[in-house]
Amino acid sequence: TLDLSIDGTTPGTIKVTRQNGETDSITLTNNSIMVTNFDSTAENTNLRLDVSYTENGITKTTNYSISVVDIVTSVEFGNMPKTAYKYGETLDVSTGTLLVTRSSGQAQVPMNENMVTELDGSSFDSTNMTPRKLKVTYGGKELFYDITVSDYVTGILLTPPTKKDYECGESLQLDGGTVQAVMASGAPTTPVDLTDSSVQLGTFDPNKEGTQTISVTYEGFTESFGVTVTDNIQSISVENTPKTDYEYGEELDVTGGTIIASKSSGATEKINITKEMVTGFDSTVIGTQTLTITYKEKQTSYQVTIKDKVQDIKIKEPDKLIYKLGEEISLAGGTVELVMASGKPTTPVSLTDSNVTVVTPSTNAEGSYLVKVTYQGFTKNFYITVVDQVTSTYLSSLPTKLHYKYGEALDVTGAAITVVKESGASSIIAVTKDMVTGYNPNKLGDQKLTVTYEGNTWEFTVHVEDIVKGLKVTKPNKTKPKTVVTWPRFNWRKSSHCNG
Repeated sequence: TLDLSIDGTTPGTIKVTRQNGETDSITLTNNSIMVTNFDSTAENTNLRLDVSYTENGITKTTNYSISVVDIVTSVEFGNMPKTAYKYGETLDVSTGTLLVTRSSGQAQVPMNENMVTELDGSSFDSTNMTPRKLKVTYGGKELFYDITVSDYVTGILLTPPTKKDYECGESLQLDGGTVQAVMASGAPTTPVDLTDSSVQLGTFDPNKEGTQTISVTYEGFTESFGVTVTDNIQSISVENTPKTDYEYGEELDVTGGTIIASKSSGATEKINITKEMVTGFDSTVIGTQTLTITYKEKQTSYQVTIKDKVQDIKIKEPDKLIYKLGEEISLAGGTVELVMASGKPTTPVSLTDSNVTVVTPSTNAEGSYLVKVTYQGFTKNFYITVVDQVTSTYLSSLPTKLHYKYGEALDVTGAAITVVKESGASSIIAVTKDMVTGYNPNKLGDQKLTVTYEGNTWEFTVHVEDIVKGLKVTKPNKTKPKTVVTWPRFNWRKSSHCNG
């Protein structure tokens, strides 16, 4: 029925305004008031009621709205909503229903997210993993149900094993490798060794060269890491030894040299030796040397012998190098010495040694002659001089001119020296001015001049006479009587002074 009270006891009122301006409050229960349009058979949140007031035959109408509610008397779960959640998951009440009892009867109502809150009235928090109850509010009634929120794995974090490179045939090594679950909440987890039984590994083929991908499966997730299998060389050995005997200063020669490289798989490879592979060679060090061959970080060795070699010969000339005609050549004092490539000193050998070949020239004619010395395949030369020695030297003729006028230059034309040699041959040497000393053209009288040739000296005499250079007359005071001047007569004669 319609309830016209405001609190269940006190009736509501309307305000009546009359023509004179006066107002009056009339209770809704007054017989002059009629309330219409009320219908309580259906819920209506905005039901308008019309209120009519009649006085003195005049009726006025106003209205107000009410809500007609089908009052809920009880609520219980029909079907339970989802109660187990994962971390971060949104609220799901799609399966939940409420069995609602109202004044009008009982009905099944689907649940929606707006009905459900945390106990404090806040929205559902799926990051809170504490087991707890959620509150359902409907029709002023509250229900509660238990939920759980669980963390879960969203992926895995793989730490590959330390070892990534393998020799052919080598077993997979998982040391240092771990896998770790990544939780939705970000909560830390404990790394698990890849050797753990909960971890599943993909296939590894130790005999397959190249890069391989190894899968790792854990907690339903898969990651992978890569490894490389190489058929590396494990050792090398000399198959064909290259040249082993060398002379001092000779270059390394590896022609024809080969090594055998043995691999992890057992396979072998033949490789030519190159100079770049070889270290330890020094042809300036005499003796045995061990040379190292390096190929792809593997080493082996072989030995070579360095011998000194004759590079040249050095001659010490004999004591006697100047000979008379026909004189026998003497090699006394002469030696030959080997010059070694290493610079090592050797013992001089006499030129008269049977191992030394000396080719000597004839001494029957004057001149400079080559003497050829050959020793151990090398030849050097030295020179001797054959001379027809002078037995006597003399001034065989004087200059044609021996008398000179004052100031006259020396003239040695006609002067000669005769040289007599041991063979009996003789030669005439003309005297030149530079052979003569002691002449002074400005000194009157006899002068002794010296001729010098090849350490020998001879003297001869010349005479220097004064001459009239000119006349100067002094005029006498008297001119009369006439004087006759008689000039003296000079007789010129040639004088000869010489030493020869």
